[in-house]
Amino acid sequence: MVEAFLERWQPETNTFHMPWGQMTITLHDVYFILGLKITGNHMGHSIGDRRTGGSRNVTQVLVKRAKRMFKIDERYIKQARVPVQYFIQHVQTLNLKDTDLAGAYIMYLLASTIFPDKSQSSLPLSYVQFVEGIDDDTFDISWGSSALAFMYRKLGECSRSACKQTSFCYTLLEVRVNVKFHSSCAKILIVTQFSTSIQAWIYLHFPAFRPADDRDWNPEIPYPYARRWLRTNKVVRNRNYRGELDNMQVNEVRLLDLH
Repeated sequence: MVEAFLERWQPETNTFHMPWGQMTITLHDVYFILGLKITGNHMGHSIGDRRTGGSRNVTQVLVKRAKRMFKIDERYIKQARVPVQYFIQHVQTLNLKDTDLAGAYIMYLLASTIFPDKSQSSLPLSYVQFVEGIDDDTFDISWGSSALAFMYRKLGECSRSACKQTSFCYTLLEVRVNVKFHSSCAKILIVTQFSTSIQAWIYLHFPAFRPADDRDWNPEIPYPYARRWLRTNKVVRNRNYRGELDNMQVNEVRLLDLH
């Protein structure tokens, strides 16, 4: 299904070219589907970090800060990244403060769900800049606008014939991510599941492609909307999504209806 939509993406306009016109993923969609904040500070190096020199120097500084915060072994660091599995297992062995453990979890979510890359197995330590000393400012970042910009760029790359592999926030288009993260402080297992952004966006605006709602979804508390199809994992084979899109009429598309 996602491939049928990728074929219609035009990076020059950041829109899907449909038989009835153009459609795109908007900040409005990101907010309602993912529940990500779309106002606040942009994601980027702080002024203090930029004063240290070029981006390479900034990255080196951030890696040192991450090593100190999470006591990361130098042997596991390659190109300012660490293996995801090592990071998850390692931080659970530390006697971290609740805020630092939450920071590690946020770093994992950023790397694995919001801004995934093709490696899918390593975590950029530069994300430490967003979680050090978690306070209100940490959450005054426009994660949604950054996720949307990242997705536009990745959709542009994936829509080209030379692309062999996709990497973007599938929670806005299609796929599930299961995260198991043990909190050594609270002694609980946190299981976070995302139906994917692109898939959720398709389901939201194209009712003909929707699966059954998740049994725990409550329409009275609908947001983030991706929860509506949280446990969707049924594979539909031999369905002609391209043909259905070719023959679809505009009245079969929900443009603004979020119910």
